[in-house]
Amino acid sequence: MGDLASALMKGDTDALDKIYSDEYILITDTGQVTTKPERMASIKSGDLKFDKVDFEEISIRVYGNSAVAIAHAFTTVAFNGKTRSIEERVTLVAVKDGDAWRFVSAQMTPIVAEPTSGSSKNSGGSNSAPAANGSSMGTSSGNKQ
Repeated sequence: MGDLASALMKGDTDALDKIYSDEYILITDTGQVTTKPERMASIKSGDLKFDKVDFEEISIRVYGNSAVAIAHAFTTVAFNGKTRSIEERVTLVAVKDGDAWRFVSAQMTPIVAEPTSGSSKNSGGSNSAPAANGSSMGTSSGNKQ
């Protein structure tokens, strides 16, 4: 995942071409479907730029020639001139292609802070999940998207 992060931050479409399978599909945090050619064109044109890509809490499960990676991602991205910082859970599916692993699919799910008060079923109880604000995590620049 470090190679992916590095290639995204550098805008290195040659490296991304090897990292993404030709059939790569991304489901964005807004539910839009993006193909490999669309993503590559956005990066090549400069419409999509990544200033920061950090993966933490990485979990990879291998099933023969397939693998599923789940991570907590922190990104700073500019799309069509609008910059935003994003915190999300990312699920990536990879397949073994010869000696290399290539991503075939990814889905991003935004992380939203839990309400500190109100009618949330988790508010105030002893079974409350911790807020997903990343406050207990250090930055892992070696594991990037």
